[in-house]
Amino acid sequence: MIHNEILPFIWLIIPCVTIAVLFKIRTTYKIAQLKAVGIEKKKESSIEGSLTKLIDDAPKQIKQIDAEMINIRMNAQKTGMTPDQLKGSLEKLQREKDMLMIPAKYGEVAKPFLKTIDKVASNFLKGFGNG
Repeated sequence: MIHNEILPFIWLIIPCVTIAVLFKIRTTYKIAQLKAVGIEKKKESSIEGSLTKLIDDAPKQIKQIDAEMINIRMNAQKTGMTPDQLKGSLEKLQREKDMLMIPAKYGEVAKPFLKTIDKVASNFLKGFGNG
């Protein structure tokens, strides 16, 4: 008789414990995921993160600028723009491309020093803000 009373209780406890364990695992995973996203956002907002992003994205941006310059030249031929008009349009893009060539060429050399640069710049900006 006691056996008949305990059996339904066990059948009720097993799913409850299973659900509680799975909920705990899922909660722990979600918390770790949110912390990782928060750390990534914090790193991106720092000077080091901004410079790293600039270095990593420079080649892609250079390709975009090249494609844009080609489009401008093609449109200039279609519309009959003069070389002087075309020169004004392309100068700004060429300057931007020249500036992006520096991180594209020398960015990998600078990456090990970014953490130090971030610390120095942060300390300088803190001192500048308090002055």
